Amino acid sequence: MASGLSLRAVVVGATGATGQCLVGELLKAKTFEKVVVIGRRKMLVPEMYGLDQEALEKSNRFEQHIVNFDELNEENGKAHFEGADVFFCCLGTTKAIASRLPGDWKENFRKVDYHLVVNLSRYAKSAGVKHVSVVSSMGANESSMFFYLRSKGESDRDVVACEFDRASIYRPGSLCRYGTSGLAHFVTQFIGLRTEKLAQAMRAESENFALDSSKFNKVEYLASSHIYALISADEAKAGPVAEAQGSDAAASAESSVTTNNQVEAKTEEPAAGAAASEGETKTEETEKMSGEKTAIEETTEETPEAKEGEEETTEETPAAKTEETPEAKEGEEETTEETPEAKEGEEETTEETPAAKAEEKTEAEKEPASDEAEQTKEEDK
Repeated sequence: MASGLSLRAVVVGATGATGQCLVGELLKAKTFEKVVVIGRRKMLVPEMYGLDQEALEKSNRFEQHIVNFDELNEENGKAHFEGADVFFCCLGTTKAIASRLPGDWKENFRKVDYHLVVNLSRYAKSAGVKHVSVVSSMGANESSMFFYLRSKGESDRDVVACEFDRASIYRPGSLCRYGTSGLAHFVTQFIGLRTEKLAQAMRAESENFALDSSKFNKVEYLASSHIYALISADEAKAGPVAEAQGSDAAASAESSVTTNNQVEAKTEEPAAGAAASEGETKTEETEKMSGEKTAIEETTEETPEAKEGEEETTEETPAAKTEETPEAKEGEEETTEETPEAKEGEEETTEETPAAKAEEKTEAEKEPASDEAEQTKEEDK
């Protein structure tokens, strides 16, 4: 933001979308000490600028002149521009609005977009205004076959003919109007230029010209690319200023806090000794309690380890029992396996006994036979 300026501005068309934002921009900037609005009815500054409009009007920094444009002429018209540095013209209508008025819509359209714009520019020039800033349209050309663009081109031509020190003709594309909604707003917010951004560019460019007019051409037509460049440059300037203001505010706040702390420290000095002794007593009690708690915690920590040892012993006992039992059982099984062999031996022994008995019987039979033979022999004898 430019510094060291005390500019005075006149705005016409302030009830429109761009004009409303422009008034907010000018009043918010510290570089404009006075803003005058000329219109058929009063306007309201958009809330997004956070300004107290009533207070500004009471301080005479912001004035609204309600007029009948049909009754203005060069004599009473230029009185509204006395002492102004820059004239911002945001006038413009549409075919829809012009068609609702009595008469031919084209004539109604030209009455605003051509005659009123040119006549007010002449009044401003007569009052000694050096810089005029006009919102025109992309494609404006006095030779265009389209009525709208031709009317805008003719208006731009005749404003430049007034021979201001600087004539800034803004020719943006589609505008995303502040405070509108619906399909048109949804589309233009992606492809169009926001009206508050256009207002920002117009304010910044007027400040730049006031600071050093030698760097500027007498006439300049600003397309969307030029407008965006102005916005970027203005935001780049505002960054360091905002940071510096933030640093100053922080330093001031820190200094205030330090001073308050010092005052509080002096006020509380008498009670500092008692507070210190109480603090020491509480500290000792806290340390004792902390020591007891620490001992309890250590005991609590050791108990689980002992339990873990017991659990390990408990786990080993069944394991040992489990491992020894199968071996014992295996030994028993081996003993059991040997028993059948013994039984087989016993069976063999049992089998041999009948044979022996048969032999004994044979021998027994032989013995009586031999006895009988001997008896027979004796009888023969």
